[in-house]
Amino acid sequence: MKKFTYFLMVTLVTLFTFSCSNDDDSGNGDVNNPKNSYLKVIIDGKEKTFNTIIVNKTIDEYEINVLQVTASINNESSEKINFTLKDGQIGSDATSKYGWFTYTINNKTYQESGFSHIISKNSNNKIEGTFSGKMNAYNNDAQQYEYKEFTKGEFKIQY
Repeated sequence: MKKFTYFLMVTLVTLFTFSCSNDDDSGNGDVNNPKNSYLKVIIDGKEKTFNTIIVNKTIDEYEINVLQVTASINNESSEKINFTLKDGQIGSDATSKYGWFTYTINNKTYQESGFSHIISKNSNNKIEGTFSGKMNAYNNDAQQYEYKEFTKGEFKIQY
């Protein structure tokens, strides 16, 4: 129950951050995906290409530039992958302190659980990396976790 409460709090903060950051008039708002940006992954054996990428650049409370990435398929809101990272940081801990990967499908949000990612490029308005592993969501009706398996995840994003 503690994990679920923590997950719920982080999700609400993330949603609040996304909704408030869109009101920013500083010129750092959402940038729609150039055609050469993508996020590809196999989820539970089914290959998916997320071809609409939005990168929102914000400044956190320590005045550090943070990138919030949302990837969807054909700009549909029913299925998306989100992650947040420090602008310029690479490696396996690039999303540390800023959140983690989440996957939302039909209003159910899964979070990392035995998940790994490596950000290999994060400069000059380009982000590249790989990811794989499991994500989970708590099913209140069944009172147990549901899992999704992510394999061969990769992304190349230009914003």
